[in-house]
Amino acid sequence: MNTQLRVLIVEDSESDAGLIARRLQKEGYDLRYERVETAEEMKTALAKQDWDLVIADYNLPRFSGPAALEIFKENGQDIPFVIVSAAIGEEKAVAMMKSGAHDYIMKDNPARLVPAVERELREAAGRRERRRAEDDLVKSEATLRTVLKGSPSGIGMVIYRIFHWVNDKLLHVTGYTREELIGQSSRILYFSEAEYKRVGRVTFAQIQETGWGEVETQWRRKDGTPVEIYVNTVAVEPGNLSAGVVFTAMDITARQRAEAALIKSEATLSTILKASPTGIGLVVDRVFHWVNERLLDMTGYSRDELIGQSARILYCSEAEFKRVGDVKYRQIIKDGRGHVDTQWQHKDGSLIEVHLSSVALDPANLSAGVVFAAMDITERQRAESELKLKERLLDSASDSIFLHDLEGNFLYMNEAAYITRWYRKEELESLGAWALATPEAAVYQDNILRELWANGEMIFESEHRRKDGSVIHVEIFARVLAVEGRELILSVARDITERHQAEEALRQSRETFRVLLDATPAGVMLLDPRYIVLAANRVVAERLGKPVTDLVGTDIFDNLPPELARTRKDRLEEIKRSGKPAIFEDSRGGLFFDNYVHPILSPTGEAASLAVLSVDITDRKRAEETLLLDEARLEALINLSQMSGASLEALARFALEEGVRLTKSKIGYLAFMNEDETVLTMHAWSRHAMDQCAISDKPIIYPLAATGQWGEAVRQRRPIIINDFAAPHPDKKGYPPGHVEVSRHMNLPVFDGQRIVAVAGVGNKEEPYNESDVRQLTLLMDGMWKLVQRSQAETALKESVSQLHRTLDNTAIALATTVEMRDPYTAGHQKRVAILVCAIGQKMGFSADQLEGMRVMGMLHDIGKIAVPAEILSRPGKISEMEFNIVKVHSQVGYDITKDIEFPWPVAQGILQHHERMDGSGYPQGLKGAEIILEGKILAVADVVEAMSSHRPYRPTLGIEKALEEITKHKGVLYDPEVVDACIKLFTEEKFSFD
Repeated sequence: MNTQLRVLIVEDSESDAGLIARRLQKEGYDLRYERVETAEEMKTALAKQDWDLVIADYNLPRFSGPAALEIFKENGQDIPFVIVSAAIGEEKAVAMMKSGAHDYIMKDNPARLVPAVERELREAAGRRERRRAEDDLVKSEATLRTVLKGSPSGIGMVIYRIFHWVNDKLLHVTGYTREELIGQSSRILYFSEAEYKRVGRVTFAQIQETGWGEVETQWRRKDGTPVEIYVNTVAVEPGNLSAGVVFTAMDITARQRAEAALIKSEATLSTILKASPTGIGLVVDRVFHWVNERLLDMTGYSRDELIGQSARILYCSEAEFKRVGDVKYRQIIKDGRGHVDTQWQHKDGSLIEVHLSSVALDPANLSAGVVFAAMDITERQRAESELKLKERLLDSASDSIFLHDLEGNFLYMNEAAYITRWYRKEELESLGAWALATPEAAVYQDNILRELWANGEMIFESEHRRKDGSVIHVEIFARVLAVEGRELILSVARDITERHQAEEALRQSRETFRVLLDATPAGVMLLDPRYIVLAANRVVAERLGKPVTDLVGTDIFDNLPPELARTRKDRLEEIKRSGKPAIFEDSRGGLFFDNYVHPILSPTGEAASLAVLSVDITDRKRAEETLLLDEARLEALINLSQMSGASLEALARFALEEGVRLTKSKIGYLAFMNEDETVLTMHAWSRHAMDQCAISDKPIIYPLAATGQWGEAVRQRRPIIINDFAAPHPDKKGYPPGHVEVSRHMNLPVFDGQRIVAVAGVGNKEEPYNESDVRQLTLLMDGMWKLVQRSQAETALKESVSQLHRTLDNTAIALATTVEMRDPYTAGHQKRVAILVCAIGQKMGFSADQLEGMRVMGMLHDIGKIAVPAEILSRPGKISEMEFNIVKVHSQVGYDITKDIEFPWPVAQGILQHHERMDGSGYPQGLKGAEIILEGKILAVADVVEAMSSHRPYRPTLGIEKALEEITKHKGVLYDPEVVDACIKLFTEEKFSFD
């Protein structure tokens, strides 16, 4: 798993906290925990970091679980809080759960810890996810309101071409007030009936075909002035224009004026290009590769006479030819282009003054060629004066005008081109035309150029990036021009950012209407003050069983049952009078609804209409009822689980009373079945049934064959429900006088595998019994029976384990006594080793079961000495090497004696390895490090310490100090370091003694 988990443990016992930590680590958690045992420590721990989980003991010397829970709730963290206790009563456990604890664990049942923690962590994560989703919803709704409020377009809704709603922007565009427009025909805005009809006809046709329509027209403002308008219209309900349309209106007067200016500027630029006095050519290594007609006119040469010739042909001297080349080379290297004035020689020998402007095809490689433009300086002043005049005219245009070659090098741009993009002219010229587009728009640049080349001109939309990185949306008209044999691109870019924003706002508005009126699962209606339906969505229509077209224009109360209509009308009248939104719940046909009513007020403060949102909450209601039942059953099962060890009588009576409560019954009974399913023994009646029953000497034994309704659940092996007990029924045999009167009855079999072990019955519920009642009672009784089985099994298991431990103890003692009878000098050695290994194991965190295994190993570790001659064992002097080799076999002999005994611990293996050493120098197998089990390592240390500190026939006692010095000296070489550390702490810190 390796999931990181931060746990705050409120516990006064460090060992109990360690047990909790180890169990969580064993399940794969990367655990970080802190133990506290006072209120101040808990507050400090909660303040200094975030935790994933809090586990608190119920009883502490200076603190308590309930007090810890209150501090936890004040801290406000939404994480699981779990109570642990060695003995907590049922009432206290329930009180803690009701106060805010998420679960509780009994210390004698640690197996529940990890599943409970995993479940509560999942539920906490679910709660956080729900809160995030709710926050996202609030943010999205706020964003939508902001977009609609900030719309730059006029927006309105008309039904049968009558204004029903308009926004402030539309009032600003038309000059009318809201009172002057609402309720009026939209004809009021048109100069003529013909134009009014044309707009309606065009829009209707477009909506029928595509779902929305657009048209340009001219409106008449209130003061009589005309305004050019672009109108975009969408139907409130596609396919039903009578439900109304929503439109946006944009004032395009300025745009049309700009378009007229563009046409004028295009004509001006075309004249400039045709009148260009520039000769243009391409040279590679200063050899002509291409020239235009103007250059031929300027020089008097033919194309054949220039192409392939060195440019030197046009210069009067080699020096001038070299000077021009040097000047332009330095300029191109530095600035990317070169300018120079020079003198050329006409073919007829006459001289002409020219101005040369050159650009390298590849600035990094001038040998790739240079494009130059040559102007006759004689005509330049006149041409420049004319050009400046025309440029001033073009600079007055609001649209951006560019002229550039195929490489994107600008030949011309007007002021709007660089000013609106916040550049200086030189900065934009250095970037080039292809750098204007944003990265997103540049993706389509190749496709646009291909289409432009194929058609010669085109109109498209793109995005340009300003100097500060901001983006403007542009509509571009581009045309390919052939100027003196050279192809250039003329483009006019119009800033349509506002239009784009308006279109996006309109798109979002259309989407909002679609989602609200068509996609929402709630019913939506708009009512006028007389409760006439102005609009309704499909959900309302489906609930009322009528098409939307049949609902619109009708009184809403004519479509409801009379009783519901009366109560609903009273509520709506109250909301209309108050002018405040309200919510109320009603039900019909077994369904439940939350109705949200919002009055839409007129300028005078009266309700002009009512918006009604009706949400079906039937599933929620039923889910809440089911959840309450499930919670009640869970509480009952929790309470039942706390009755471990209770008598069968107590378990049965508690389960029965809870079954009566969960099914909302008045009476109940529980009978157990015999082994062959022939006899029912009544075990418990509910308290209410006992109070009402007047039969004396009630029988408790019922042969199945003689039973009626009680036994039918057994005979059919399924739940039996009779919701009308007074009606004739073949399974009923009646009941004797004085018996509790039964109006409804349900009983069911309780199974253990395929065998029926009990029958549970309830009766007299006010409502009919159903499958939910069967489910609740079945689960509760199954839980009761499992607890009965567990209680019986635990009792038997405890007795079995106790018997097994007594047998093992007696066996170990008998075997140890056998050895000590042959070796009286080491009498008590095995017992003392057993005491020490248990103390070391406890220090290292062994469980009680593991410590029991260590005790048995200690008692039997020298059992193999039974095979060593007694004279060797009891010899007072030093033994020979051969005799020592005989002694060394006792480890193997001990293993052989115990290996076939089915101990629940590795007893035989520990006996075999108790003389092995970490470096491999031990016997009998010469094992090293990890090859030796931990129990063997502990036995080795305990055996050496006890032997050195005790008297032997061949030497007096060396004392405990020498023994500890021995294991410290050889720590990590002969003996395991962790075991040595634990042993030394026992003697030095905890004052351990063999006595």
